Amino acid sequence: MKKYLSILLVFISAISYGQKKSGNTTTASLILNKGQQITVTTSSSMDAEMGMGMKMKNDVMQTNTLLVTDVNDKNYIVSNTLNRIRLNGNMGAEDISFDSDKKEDLESEIGKSMKDKIGKTVIAKINRATGEVSVDTTNSKEEDAGENSFSGILGGNQGNDEENVRSAFFIIPPNKKPGDSWTDSTTAGKMKSVMEYKYISFDKDLANISIKTSTKGTNTMDANGMQFDIAMNSVSAGQLIVNTKTSLVQKRNAVADISGDIDMMGQSMTITSKANSISEYK
Repeated sequence: MKKYLSILLVFISAISYGQKKSGNTTTASLILNKGQQITVTTSSSMDAEMGMGMKMKNDVMQTNTLLVTDVNDKNYIVSNTLNRIRLNGNMGAEDISFDSDKKEDLESEIGKSMKDKIGKTVIAKINRATGEVSVDTTNSKEEDAGENSFSGILGGNQGNDEENVRSAFFIIPPNKKPGDSWTDSTTAGKMKSVMEYKYISFDKDLANISIKTSTKGTNTMDANGMQFDIAMNSVSAGQLIVNTKTSLVQKRNAVADISGDIDMMGQSMTITSKANSISEYK
């Protein structure tokens, strides 16, 4: 059962913590310099109930390093390295604790499942004009959700290299000023997200932007030959602080409420979850 809980939580975590990709093309600029390094520290927590007495809770801290390895006329080339993960929580009746900085923890079941992720570097391209991010997956192995029973409890961000890079910047559409609002939307399969932005304030090159994201739709996951049909509805709200000259984010926070139903092996299960996350970029 732990494996199936984790499979479902992979999807929940992605909705909880994922930064939604903008569909707009802007003429604003993202400014990075070759050799520039950004340390990203994210603290997140999640409480989930999945019916039939199944509960899960976790607190996760992770650090990533983003390094600008090259700059050309069209793209910034950025490496993303996962440096550390620290986890405390429980899944069902099992208490879980893990710190990748501790040698003894690396020999545990979680450590063995994470050995190929800690210290892993992924290369991403960022379009200088639009901010679109693409990740080089040439040497990456796509992981079946059922292969790693701890993927879900470690949170959505650690498994999404593209979003880790994208979250470090935010390009404000041209001519926006404090008090202005705008919307955007994205669609991935049968899941649609609508983002509502509001320019709260400006002080010394720093803009405070509020973001409300509503996501609704259905998705199908396959794991170990089993199919899960998921209908999900989530609302998240938060703010970010961004440097308007460079488009680099200094801080993000978000709170998400998620509800939905899962059809699994002929049975229906109701899910509710609440997640919090704070990220700092230095």
